[in-house]
Amino acid sequence: HNKIGDMLARQGDLQGALDNFRAGMGIRKHLTKADPTNTQWQRDLSVSHGQVGDVLAGQGDLDQAIASYERSRPIMEKLVAQWPDHPQFKSDLEITKRRLEELRAKRDAQDE
Repeated sequence: HNKIGDMLARQGDLQGALDNFRAGMGIRKHLTKADPTNTQWQRDLSVSHGQVGDVLAGQGDLDQAIASYERSRPIMEKLVAQWPDHPQFKSDLEITKRRLEELRAKRDAQDE
């Protein structure tokens, strides 16, 4: 689903991309519930929230994009707390925080 979502997003089919990213997220939610100790699945779920957030931002729905990234953040914070020296987890958390700042700034600029 993610590869198809990426391809559709590059082609400009944001709704198709969103549908695929959400389908992939549904699978990841199921997997993380089945095995909550699997850090890769947790990370993948966090990434899914970011992918959905990016598409929503592309569609102009900044509030929902921010909400999606806000669902990603605590997952990454938990992983970084458990494995503070893990470079991928630290990077993912920083990307999530930076993207939230960018989206909020863009929303605030639109509100002015």
